[in-house]
Amino acid sequence: MGRAAGTGVPVPRRCDAVRRRIARLSRQRRQHQHPFGVADHRQPGAAAIVQRSAILRRGDPAQLRAGSQGEYLQGSLRSRLALFYMDRNDQQVKGSLVVPREDESTQFIDYTSNAARGTNYGLELELDWLATERLSLYANIGLLDASFDRYIRADGEDLAGHEQAHAPSYQIATGGRLNFSDHLYLRADVEAKDSFFFSDRHELRANAHTLLHLRLGYQRETWEVALWARNLTDRNYTTRGFGSFGNDPRKGYVVEPYTQLGEPRVVGVSASYRFQ
Repeated sequence: MGRAAGTGVPVPRRCDAVRRRIARLSRQRRQHQHPFGVADHRQPGAAAIVQRSAILRRGDPAQLRAGSQGEYLQGSLRSRLALFYMDRNDQQVKGSLVVPREDESTQFIDYTSNAARGTNYGLELELDWLATERLSLYANIGLLDASFDRYIRADGEDLAGHEQAHAPSYQIATGGRLNFSDHLYLRADVEAKDSFFFSDRHELRANAHTLLHLRLGYQRETWEVALWARNLTDRNYTTRGFGSFGNDPRKGYVVEPYTQLGEPRVVGVSASYRFQ
């Protein structure tokens, strides 16, 4: 880790590498006379990117937290609740610069910079309930509001009021286990997640989705066999996305989104043995 000239501010080695790559591309730009850009709109030059991304401020948040936990229904129901609020100045965010090549394909430069200010607040709730001697239920709920109060992106776009990337407004995991006997059981789990932006530099979003998982098992003291299924309804959902570059020569490198799909329905059988 070095230090920015004249500032004494530590600069991560990653930023040194970014600066060297941008300098090289800047020389190529002057040689070939093509502008830095994404699709049909212009990006700022290399010097502006270095100025915004090479010298990072730590971005300490002001935080408030409160919580409670308790037991109810003669101890059969347990709850844990946490509330949080974060006011983040100099919030660190990830960005990328897309540079066109001579063959009209594109190259990425990833960098980290600071947003002027961001606010995050929400709650986390956990519930565990032993409904009967054979049935146990649980629920984990997370609610989040995360947005930029002030943030001018490297290309000049004003993201004030924009949702932060990878910040779904809700995430839920709930389910239960039913013991038919001392050995045979059925477990069901449901996961739900709201839609969210993949990145701060484009508007591509993951779709909201709900997944169902089941497990039917038979267990003894030292061994267990189970039939299970993940994503039983075979729901299509996306986990990652890139929204503004061209990468397919068959289409003339037209700008289009690229997404990575989550796991499809998977069914299997498992067996385990515990050595004593």
